[in-house]
Amino acid sequence: MRALIAVIKQTLRASLRSHVALVLLLLNLLAVFSLPVVVTGDGTAVGDLQVALIYSTRVVTVLLSLAAVWLGCAGLSREIEAYNLHLVMTKPAHAWTVWLGKWLGVFLMTGGTFILSCALIQGLVALRVNRSTFPADQRDKAANEVLVGRRVFRPATPDFKGAAVAEYTRMKQAGNLEPEHRAEAVISELERQIKARSTEIPAGMARTWRFTGLRVPDADRLLYVRYRVHVNSTSQSQQRETVGNWAVINPDAPPEKRVAISGMQRIMGGSFHEFAFLAEMVSPEGVVLLEYSNGDPQEASAVFQVEDGPELLLRVSGFAGNWWRGVAVGLLRLALLAALGCAAGAAFSAPVAVFVSLAYLLLGAVVDTELGAPTRDAMGSITAWTFTDALTQVCAQAVDKTVVSFRAFDVSKALTRGHVIEWARLARLLLFQVLLRGGPLIALGIWVLSRRELGKVIRR
Repeated sequence: MRALIAVIKQTLRASLRSHVALVLLLLNLLAVFSLPVVVTGDGTAVGDLQVALIYSTRVVTVLLSLAAVWLGCAGLSREIEAYNLHLVMTKPAHAWTVWLGKWLGVFLMTGGTFILSCALIQGLVALRVNRSTFPADQRDKAANEVLVGRRVFRPATPDFKGAAVAEYTRMKQAGNLEPEHRAEAVISELERQIKARSTEIPAGMARTWRFTGLRVPDADRLLYVRYRVHVNSTSQSQQRETVGNWAVINPDAPPEKRVAISGMQRIMGGSFHEFAFLAEMVSPEGVVLLEYSNGDPQEASAVFQVEDGPELLLRVSGFAGNWWRGVAVGLLRLALLAALGCAAGAAFSAPVAVFVSLAYLLLGAVVDTELGAPTRDAMGSITAWTFTDALTQVCAQAVDKTVVSFRAFDVSKALTRGHVIEWARLARLLLFQVLLRGGPLIALGIWVLSRRELGKVIRR
């Protein structure tokens, strides 16, 4: 234990002498003190608050992530090249002690800075809100939609694939297909068309979304419906005011209490809106239905994109608790990046170690983009996959199961939307990303350091 503590202290001192790390840390402090106060959004309390939070959290995360990788890569490799580690290894200090000490030192340096930065951001954001000149209704809206932790419930996803297969079967039996058609391509195209049609509600028509699995302990609690509707198309330049009616339906309630109607409302297309209803409208089985009726005066279609809702939101925590759960996710990310840098630094020189670490991160980003991406022709239609496409997907899935996905640690969007960061999410990240995928990375770094022939290292 004494040797481990000694290595940690030496790593912290070396980190403070690193010019690159100091520049990154100074840029981090500059971002912390400037972004939450300077950046502005769309002129509303919600918009300004969201922009301030997302810019400050993402910039701080990127800068400290780079610092963690650099300190991890340069720490061990430079100690080896300067022959400092040769003296340590001749003493009763095991390779695992040295590696863990370096890793913990890097993590304590970057993690401590990250905690301090997040505390300052939280304080500066609170100061900005308290000193703002926004009207009371806008400040209340920001407190209800951003400075909160709300659990998100999304509607059940329709079986688009099954509907596409059924439509394909009907078309084939009716003889409406070319004799040499490709079944996979036709089904994929039908699925795309069905999804596209499901987002549109013609004038005078209605659409119903079914929510399941809602568990609300108190019938007097409020559930919020958040949604965005576009008029006729998703082009922002073509948006205008429309008219619609929402109905909240309890499928198991008696007829007189089954439906709660909001009445026809004037809604600005392309903007997010919210309304609330009592949790007593949720059935004992945790089911509730939402129905939107399109009453557009110009008989234009209402368009609901999948990512625009509607979604149900239930307040379960305040902003402070949700914020610090987000900080915990960021600390897990820094721990993995420090392990990646130390593992590369144990095997290579500093420049090569940085290159290998960045290549690892790039590989994970490419896999996230490539995984599940279909092939489309010039008209945008999905075509049948070739052997190369299938092989690419197999390789992407294999890499996805082994490489740490750092995109899974991005919670900035959840924080700015007031979505609660569940403890279950933290547990999944700790188990599947840190332990199952980061654990082998740590073991590899220790093994490489223990097997490396330090005597063959030549000072440059």
